[in-house]
Amino acid sequence: MKRNIVFIGGINGSGKTTILNILKTRTNIPCFEGSHNMMKMLGIETNYDLLRNFSHEQKNNAQVESFKNISESSDRAIATSHFVKVWNGVVTESVGDWYDYCKVFVHVNVNPADILKRIHSENRERNLFAADDISDAEKIRFLTQAQERSLDVARRVSKEYGTPLVIIENGSLDQAVEQILNIL
Repeated sequence: MKRNIVFIGGINGSGKTTILNILKTRTNIPCFEGSHNMMKMLGIETNYDLLRNFSHEQKNNAQVESFKNISESSDRAIATSHFVKVWNGVVTESVGDWYDYCKVFVHVNVNPADILKRIHSENRERNLFAADDISDAEKIRFLTQAQERSLDVARRVSKEYGTPLVIIENGSLDQAVEQILNIL
């Protein structure tokens, strides 16, 4: 098994996809959105509502197959996904054997208030919170807890899989991208 994937993780809205899209233009390294590849393996369109109907085992098996294919198709690659899933006010771990294909974990931290600003500015449903009518202060508190849990999981799987963990602060996209380019 090749361990050649740079895994970029973080909570929803932390900037993983934005960073990945910048890396696509700045490198010749294949880049993949883990959730989208997993959905392809499950035979569904990019639809998170449909994805939630699959069991953890089905999603893990699809993600393992996806990461295996990515690993075998290139000497190195970049993929995004989550250490935890955040949905309707619930934070659950997103762990599985697909971590075996990663040569380094990158955890993207961002100020939860900045995540909330981003959510407010987007034209898409993220369904992160238990209710829409909770205050922004409660949403920020929840996002802070979710990010702390994500970082805890990242640290634990880094030790479990013997894979280095790099923590970057996404206060500036340019700095975050430069930090990842230095890893590559």
